[in-house]
Amino acid sequence: MSQQDSLFQEPGATGPVAASTNVSAQPVPGGSLRGDELARELKAAQRTVFNLLILLLVVSGTLSIFLLQQVRHDRADLAGLRVQKEQLEQAHQAIANYNLQTVPAVRQFLQQLSSYAQTHPDVIPILMKYGLTESSATPTGAAAGQER
Repeated sequence: MSQQDSLFQEPGATGPVAASTNVSAQPVPGGSLRGDELARELKAAQRTVFNLLILLLVVSGTLSIFLLQQVRHDRADLAGLRVQKEQLEQAHQAIANYNLQTVPAVRQFLQQLSSYAQTHPDVIPILMKYGLTESSATPTGAAAGQER
């Protein structure tokens, strides 16, 4: 008799002779298993269920720890994304400010500069050098004065 079998013997049963005199050792009517075999299978099923419950507990605990770590990482990533969102909002605000205030001021300054260049032809070569006016903006008097 193995050690596992001895663990599941009924108290008072000491061996095969005692098991055969036991009332539960009689064949079960309508079944093919004897009482002691049925008891062993029941104990084996109980052990299997117990082992499966322990395994389920270990797996669920491991999964819970993994999910907790994922939540921590996701919160850290989200904090970084919030900072980036704030930076993007600031950049959009700076661009909008540039488009609403700076661009019209620059255009107005360039118009004033081109009107100044029409009355003062000496400024035209400087404007052309920096691409602030087209070459067709040269007054006819200045072009005629250069041909002489």
